[in-house]
Amino acid sequence: MKKEGCKHCLILFMFLFFPLACSKYHVESIESIKTLSPPLVLNDDSFLLIKLNKTQKFYSKKKMDKGQIAELLKLNKISENKNLIKIETTSTFLSLILYEEGKKVALFENFVNFNPKYCEGILENVSLELFKREQNAGRAGILFPLYKIGCNNLEWVILDIKKRQFLSIDQKYLAGKPLKSPFYSECGYTCCEEIDDAIISPLFSVYATLSKKGNLSLYDLEKGEKIADKEDVISFCFHPDKEILYFGTGSGFYAYDFKIKESIKLNDYHPRLIRISRKGSFIFIIEAGGENIIHLFEIKENGRKIKKEILLSKEIKKSEDWVFVSDFELLSVINERDNSFILEKDLESKEEKKIDSPASSNIFFVNATIYPTIIAAQRKKEDYKERIFFYNIKQKKFEEIELLEK
Repeated sequence: MKKEGCKHCLILFMFLFFPLACSKYHVESIESIKTLSPPLVLNDDSFLLIKLNKTQKFYSKKKMDKGQIAELLKLNKISENKNLIKIETTSTFLSLILYEEGKKVALFENFVNFNPKYCEGILENVSLELFKREQNAGRAGILFPLYKIGCNNLEWVILDIKKRQFLSIDQKYLAGKPLKSPFYSECGYTCCEEIDDAIISPLFSVYATLSKKGNLSLYDLEKGEKIADKEDVISFCFHPDKEILYFGTGSGFYAYDFKIKESIKLNDYHPRLIRISRKGSFIFIIEAGGENIIHLFEIKENGRKIKKEILLSKEIKKSEDWVFVSDFELLSVINERDNSFILEKDLESKEEKKIDSPASSNIFFVNATIYPTIIAAQRKKEDYKERIFFYNIKQKKFEEIELLEK
């Protein structure tokens, strides 16, 4: 009986494991290159794009050449192919590309190296994650949130385009410590407990950080000094050409003047978002709370007092988002199922103008700097490839961005 039992166990063992031992999988390694959307508009003639280099291994039952796999990827039919067993990402690198007056310049090749174990599902949105900020472009450079291996805290850095270098704005190196790339990342989402957000002044070499607990800190990048600390802060915004930082708290809306080192209360509103026009003549806020209750104010020349509140139409009030594109032009976005468009409000003439987006597209704002990035994302029906358009502020129209993919 024992011999018979052992015989059956042996047969069962062979039945379960022999096919696995004898089976042969075909492996094909493919490197893909594509530019990720959206871009970051720097001015009327230049913008930044992120390029992704990714290497993947494709495991299949029957041999597939690179051409067959590339065709499946192009048609977005990888998941439907029953011959494929699994896909393994072995390396991922991001590079920064500068487009200036129609010319392409590689700023940093492989400036971020993602851990392949954690990158799937993140990379398609990493460009938006890095670029989507309030006031992330200023005199000192472009502000980026980056991530360290084994650490949940953000590494906030400034990209100095002229000097072609990254600077740390860690509190230990306030004057700007040059950093070496590539940076290494475990993840691609904001998971910081300390500094949750940061903004940089459009004109002065100062920046501000805001923690999840509402602690605001203001720093001078050139002197390497902390200028001020504030508590219970829920929003912040620099004046474009004056030494003033606007911020919202639970007790009201304030302006902090760097020169006199004082906070001036503007009104009793509690803004969760603050945006300002190109020269600081108007300021826009959204009140804290569930609904988008918006207010638009005209500011006095010194930037320290509100002159009056500007009335807005019902259509502008019910929009999804709002941003200034000049000192007197406020744009608002309305995304509808069949027709998305922008409403342009001229604050001098009081006129409103409708600007249509490309068909079947969704409009969103990437940032709210002096030159905001406004994007319309559209999908082609014939090959399901995404088309990206950015709003040319000077021409007042959407222009397509050719995204590299191979």
